[in-house]
Amino acid sequence: YITGDNMTALLNSPLLEQLKAKNYEVLLMFDPIDEWVVQSLTEYDGKSLKSAEKGDLALDKVDDDKKDKYDGLFKQLRLLLEENIKEVKPSTRLTDSLACLSGASSDMSAYMEKILKASGQKTPDSKRILELNMNHPVVEKINSIFEEDAAAPVLKDYAHILFDLATISEGGKIDDPAGFTRRVGELMSGALKS
Repeated sequence: YITGDNMTALLNSPLLEQLKAKNYEVLLMFDPIDEWVVQSLTEYDGKSLKSAEKGDLALDKVDDDKKDKYDGLFKQLRLLLEENIKEVKPSTRLTDSLACLSGASSDMSAYMEKILKASGQKTPDSKRILELNMNHPVVEKINSIFEEDAAAPVLKDYAHILFDLATISEGGKIDDPAGFTRRVGELMSGALKS
């Protein structure tokens, strides 16, 4: 299952890419009460309910050679984003998208955090996991930059863009919209000069 604000956002969620590719049935829950219900309803009709957003879904095996290739980059991104995330890892959820955010199976979902914040309640400080699609050309290009110069200043910008894109794709609000706009503008400007 997956919870969120509306049907369109859920249908287009990057968290569902691999599930769709493997023809899994996914329960789309877009009413705020649904988030409360799934906290206590862990099984229905003999089938356990599992969040598409949390935990390791084990949908596909991670290519160990590719994982080793990107290990240094993932560690660097983790350091650059340490205030926002607890881990950067290869995704088994993504087929087309660049990045997504997930949580450990014991973490609160992003939608539950959003509901609680909207009602004025304090939420526990929790950091999410940034999952990257190792088959995406952008990840390959960022890794090339990292291999040339692990301290390249542009890596910090790319790290924040990856995190912000993953946040936006799940319907979240980014903390620094002006910074995001500046970074994307600079990226576009550089690409258009080439």
